[in-house]
Amino acid sequence: MQSFDLNDYISPKGEMSSHKGIPMEFRNHPDVLAAKDAGGATGRIRYRGPRKDWMALTCLMEDAISFAIYPETRTGYKGLIEYLEGVK
Repeated sequence: MQSFDLNDYISPKGEMSSHKGIPMEFRNHPDVLAAKDAGGATGRIRYRGPRKDWMALTCLMEDAISFAIYPETRTGYKGLIEYLEGVK
């Protein structure tokens, strides 16, 4: 396995994902799991790569060549927790 820095895969500002284009070999890396579950809220992983059906919006994990991390909707851009401002 090559060295891995999650910061190399940060999505551009304005996109819904926090990170994208991450190679599948890093799917279970501790940094990926922490980013997915930032702030204790469970995010989503969307797999990217060849699709069996060209009209499909997603691909299956076993067919994927990369993936993107989408934080849970209560988390803001890059995994910052906006709703914690009101929680004391």
